[in-house]
Amino acid sequence: MVRCHAQGEGGRRGLILVTCGPAMRVNHHFDSLLALVKNDIFDFIIGFGGSSTLPVNVGPMVQAFVRNATLFGIPDVWDSLCELLASSPDVLDYNTVVIVYGSYVEGRRMVESREIGKHRPPYRAFGHEFSACAKEGCRPEVSDNRVSTKNGKVRITCAKCQWTSAWVSIDRDN
Repeated sequence: MVRCHAQGEGGRRGLILVTCGPAMRVNHHFDSLLALVKNDIFDFIIGFGGSSTLPVNVGPMVQAFVRNATLFGIPDVWDSLCELLASSPDVLDYNTVVIVYGSYVEGRRMVESREIGKHRPPYRAFGHEFSACAKEGCRPEVSDNRVSTKNGKVRITCAKCQWTSAWVSIDRDN
């Protein structure tokens, strides 16, 4: 008897979403994606959290991931993604990469999600695109927040209300 489902021959069921950030950043959308892995419909989902998810920016990474998965398999999706991003980090100049995946720990299936980003002023600090403002009542767009760096420190300024954060040290511990 031949097993034709994904696990039958050691395959993985994956979904790669080349969509704009809300698919990964809006809670009810992300919860739907999380449920697809929790309910064992997919083994992993990879998406992009940036506001400029253009095929020209993410296409090479997606092609490389699919090529590596096809040629070498994916024994561990997190390790495979990390290896790919270490050798070709250009996609992180434009987007964050979000992964939701299931793994087995002590015989129990666990679902994890992680977001990988790059410190890239003036758009992201510590790999994150800050979309909120600390001033009560201010509701900025993601593009309203700017990251400044100076003397090994970073701060965020809201262009909408001019609120400015304290300077935070950029060092190896952050």
